Amino acid sequence: MKAEEPINCQSAINAIEFISERNAIAIALNDLTIRFWEISNATPRFLRTLHVPSTQKCLAYVKRKKKELLFSGGTQGAVFAWNIELFFSFDYKPQPGDPDYAASQDAVAS
Repeated sequence: MKAEEPINCQSAINAIEFISERNAIAIALNDLTIRFWEISNATPRFLRTLHVPSTQKCLAYVKRKKKELLFSGGTQGAVFAWNIELFFSFDYKPQPGDPDYAASQDAVAS
């Protein structure tokens, strides 16, 4: 069996969650971000970053009554509910100088 292309993160990974409706994964990192990657092909494609107020240690995706939510829990003892449908509703393209630009270029170069 051939291994799929790896997703290289620049920070420690705390949690990963599959988002079935988007064929994507969410990765919570130690750098106060949750990063989203499309995984429909053998080579993952970087989508975007969600900046969070504290290090998130767990993720859970829920779809209910046409609403898509990603719950995250962090080191400050709070649980956040992120509206994934709204988050994915705009076309986000990182620009040079954005924190996400290097990650998107790495994904394209692979």
